[in-house]
Amino acid sequence: SEFGQSHEWNYAASLDWHLCQYPDHEGIRLLVRDLNQLYAAEPVLSRNDFNPRGFRWINCTDADCGVLSYLRLDPFEQTIFAVVGHYTPVVRHGYRVGVPRRGAWREVLNTNSHYYGGSGLGNAGEARTEDIPADGYSQSLSLTLPPLSTTIFKWSAEDAVGTKTLHA
Repeated sequence: SEFGQSHEWNYAASLDWHLCQYPDHEGIRLLVRDLNQLYAAEPVLSRNDFNPRGFRWINCTDADCGVLSYLRLDPFEQTIFAVVGHYTPVVRHGYRVGVPRRGAWREVLNTNSHYYGGSGLGNAGEARTEDIPADGYSQSLSLTLPPLSTTIFKWSAEDAVGTKTLHA
C-alpha cells in the first residue's frame, strides 16, 4: 500500500504511516488502492499481457505535448480502455485522441481528482466521440488533460449502466 513515504525504507524501523494524515500522502494511498481495484475488477487490463492484440498504441509520438496514449482491449474488442498520460505541467483543452469505437467513453479514473489531492480538472466523467479522424481512427475524443496526470476511459459494448467510476 504505497503512500509516498518521504524517507528511504529502513528494515529496522516501521513505515511512516502517520504521513497518511496529510492529503498528498493519503491521495497517493487512495490512488494506488483504486488502481489495484480497477486492475482486479477488469480482466481486460490483465489478460493478454503477453499477446500483442491486448495492447495497441493510440499515439506514442507526441513529445511536443508530452502525451502518451494507448488501448487495452479484449480479443473481441467488446471492452476497451483508453489510457491517456499527460506529462507536462500545463492544461491541454481540446486534446484530440483517436479511438476505435463510436459513442460514450466513460472516464473511470482521473489521477487529478480532488479525491487524490488533485485540482479536480477532467472530463466530467465522460467523453463522447466525434466524427473527426485522429490517430488512424475515424472518430476521436476531444479531451481536457490536466497537468501531470493519467486519465483512463472505458468503452463497452454492454449497457454502461453497471460501469463504476473511480473518482473521475
